[in-house]
Amino acid sequence: MDRRRFVKLGSIGAALFAMNNSVFAQRNNSQPSIYGRNVNIKPIMGSWFEFKHHLDSEGIYWNNTLAKFTDEQWKALVRDISETGMQYMVLMSVADNGKTFYPSKLQPQYDYTSADPLEAVLSAADEYGLKFFISNDYWSDFRDVNNMMTNKEIAVLREKGMEEIAAKYSHHKSFYGWYYPNETGIFNTIDETTVNYVNRCSEIAHRLTPQARTLIAPYGTKSIRYNDFM
Repeated sequence: MDRRRFVKLGSIGAALFAMNNSVFAQRNNSQPSIYGRNVNIKPIMGSWFEFKHHLDSEGIYWNNTLAKFTDEQWKALVRDISETGMQYMVLMSVADNGKTFYPSKLQPQYDYTSADPLEAVLSAADEYGLKFFISNDYWSDFRDVNNMMTNKEIAVLREKGMEEIAAKYSHHKSFYGWYYPNETGIFNTIDETTVNYVNRCSEIAHRLTPQARTLIAPYGTKSIRYNDFM
């Protein structure tokens, strides 16, 4: 198991980067309190972002609405998010079980009012100063995590998707990094399936966008056991 390479490519570092809040939080030490509020408490500086929630039962209040958003409405949403003080957005997925959220040669696109929601969002993020981690996945059924990480056909599709996304959108200054959304539980240590998946994703990400950060979903970290490689 090539764990040193795993760390070198930045994937574990990216997960810990998120876990210790060095990306999503910053400390404001200017005053001890304002109106009784402790301003030394770290504010929330980032959150997830999606065009469609992958569980329809959980997205019942917004999935249909987001599908009808115009480019101007996506821009307004990004502006509103920036005005809350957010700085980092993590795009949950660029595809969902066989369809994409942007014009792609690899899969059919969802029938949204906006012809290219990803372009609309990143253009607005450029203007309002938000930084996006762009997902590289959910090209198949996200529920079968092991298949998503090990299936060779899905891997080829994911890699072509990353190449397509980098070519179309990496020129945006808001394209801050990549997000690998597939999760497996970290029980004491990280399983080899995840190590191999993240290593390969990171290899492609650093080739396509050398300056981009990488972020993985740190599911199951409560049981992690640290060792010499971490």
